[in-house]
Amino acid sequence: MFASLNYSLAEASDGGVWERRRQVRYPCNFEVRCESGRKEYTARVLDVSPGGMRLRFPDRVETGWRFTVAGLPQADFLGGQRVSCRAAWLSNSELGVVFEETPTCFERFWQAMALNKRRELRVPARLPVSVLSGGRQLARGMAVNFSIGGVTLHTDVLLRPGQLVSLQLGPWGPLPELRLFARVRTVTPVMSGHGQQACGMCFQGRTMGDFRLLLQYFRRLQLEAELEPS
Repeated sequence: MFASLNYSLAEASDGGVWERRRQVRYPCNFEVRCESGRKEYTARVLDVSPGGMRLRFPDRVETGWRFTVAGLPQADFLGGQRVSCRAAWLSNSELGVVFEETPTCFERFWQAMALNKRRELRVPARLPVSVLSGGRQLARGMAVNFSIGGVTLHTDVLLRPGQLVSLQLGPWGPLPELRLFARVRTVTPVMSGHGQQACGMCFQGRTMGDFRLLLQYFRRLQLEAELEPS
């Protein structure tokens, strides 16, 4: 999915897929229900954009296959909406999906989320974070920068790339506690007052409620950074 494609080839085959690939995408890790006629599948969302999704799908289907997608109660990122979709490509167990209608719950958030994607905009932070695993606290750390997609965490706990943990942020001022799964992307030795490892963390399995609260955290951190004396 991340392979480079020549625009003319993509345009000739399916311009819509090319547009989807150029859009900002967010990694995810939660299940959805897919239905077509009497067939029903449970698929896992791997990433999502304003134009579509990439799914881990349990069956082989034809390109152009039309179906509806609905969120499950534990992670209903569609806000109760059933969205009409079309299969754009299939590779091994992955299915590229194009939305045939824009999920209404996306319209208010995509612009803000796109601006705050980690590679485009981060804010400096000094935000205490608890690292949890299996319901127990492994360690505490300090988020030294923050985006909608993840954080850089200074901590003494020994984490490894690929490890999935839970991060607890807050409560912070008027903002309530936020607990999210995060996957360790990078680990770099550092010398700081908050730990000896700088861990690049990517948030996983976020709901729309999580996005709203993440955006509130981001805006408050951004305001604090703007108010700091230069």
